[in-house]
Amino acid sequence: MRTRGFRAAQRLLIPPYDEYLISYKSRDIVLDPAHSHHAHSNNGIFQPIITVGGVVCGNWSPYKKDCQAEYFLEGYDGDVQAEWGRYKAFLAG
Repeated sequence: MRTRGFRAAQRLLIPPYDEYLISYKSRDIVLDPAHSHHAHSNNGIFQPIITVGGVVCGNWSPYKKDCQAEYFLEGYDGDVQAEWGRYKAFLAG
């Protein structure tokens, strides 16, 4: 499954409450409903997510000193250090 506009191997660290998941009533195209509890709760609490090629496949922690990534889909895991560096550079302003 690939969503329009994403490169197949593009890996993104998406913060909680980003429009990527919040904007849509149905998130099935980017997130298997069986794994939706990894990205959001039924009470509207959203988690920071990792996407690869537009597919939500893991979680990360923006509040830690070092990059901590955890994948829940097999075959999507990989190094997110480059994205972590971009995130830290953004915070530094």
